[in-house]
This record gives sequence, structure tokens and C-alpha cells, in this order.
Amino acid sequence: MRAPRAVNSAITHAPVRFTVFLTALLAVAFAILMPPFQFNDEHGHFVRAYQISRGQFVAREGETLPPGVLALVRGFPEGTDHRFSWREIFEAMKAVAVDSGDSAVPSDGPGQRYFMWAVRASRLYPPIVYLPASTGIIIARALGFSPLGMLYAARSMNVMCFVIAVWLMLSMVPDCRSLIAAVALTQTPLHQSPAVSAHHVTIALSLGEI
Repeated sequence: MRAPRAVNSAITHAPVRFTVFLTALLAVAFAILMPPFQFNDEHGHFVRAYQISRGQFVAREGETLPPGVLALVRGFPEGTDHRFSWREIFEAMKAVAVDSGDSAVPSDGPGQRYFMWAVRASRLYPPIVYLPASTGIIIARALGFSPLGMLYAARSMNVMCFVIAVWLMLSMVPDCRSLIAAVALTQTPLHQSPAVSAHHVTIALSLGEI
């Protein structure tokens, strides 16, 4: 079965390859260099993506999480003045994931004044927008990754989703390649592409509306 002509043309088109490579490079850099849960509302979105990864597609009040996941969320409060070191992140990566004995998600905590607002807001989104992140969490959990490993796996799947969307749009709409590249390489799409949130899927899909 032969690939569509537009796709074949894009594969051999140097500017398209460069744009896709640069998009992937910058998105991966954001995914790695941004400390855990420091993207806007990433705490709440991660909670929702984790629930969906366990088959809880309908959001409800009174969220619960395994102790290890809850400790991770509380250990990296959003919007704090504290600068997380690589040592803290590496130590968190070693934590053991135990997917049992759930505990209720507390409504408050040090440095987490926006946490429950983010959790409540995430209930408004349909599960499909969390599909890449939830898939990453499922894979990471099956491989025995730590809760932080699950977060980075979710970010990685989001980056993959965004890069594929950019490549497809560049391939399918050759007359708008300059515009698509300009949108894909702006700060907001690149910054949001790895974040565990509902926004990156919306951004990726919106490229098709250009």
C-alpha cells in the first residue's frame, strides 16, 4: 500500500523535516527541563489523567490516589518560590509505585492553593483529551515506573502526539506550511505540548483548522 503523495513529498522536503525535528527538540527540552507539576494546573490534570488510566472515565467529587502518587503531587507544589534541584527530582524518580490502598486527595496543603481548583476544572474536559497522557501512565505503570516516571511518560506521549500532529498538517496542507510552522514553533504551543493537561490535544487538533 503506497503512502499518499503529499506525505511522500513531505518526507523528502528538507524544510518540513527541519521543522518537525526542531519542534520535537524544543518540546522534549520543555518536557525534561520543566520541574514536575510546574506547568499551569498540571497537578489537577495529572490526577484526572491518572484516574482515566485506571478506567475512571466519569469524574466525581472525592478523588482518591495511591499513596505514592499522592506523595508526589504534594511534594512538588505548583507556583512555589522553591527551586527544585535535580537531586530532588532524581530521588523522587526512585520512589516505589504502589497502585493500591488509595487515600483521599486533600483539599489543601502547603503551596497548593490552586490544586483543588485545577482538579475540579479538569472534570469539565472529555476523557479523549487525556488519552495520550493516560496511555503514557498505563505503559509506565505496567513497566513498574515510579509515580514521577509516570508523569514523564505522560509528558512524552503528549510530545509525540503534538509532533505527529505538526508533521501530518505539514504533509496534508503544503500550501500552508509556513503558517503551520509559525504556529507550531511559537512559545505557547511548544510550552504546552509536553504538559499533562487538556490543552495540548486541543492545540494539536486546532492545527488542522488553519
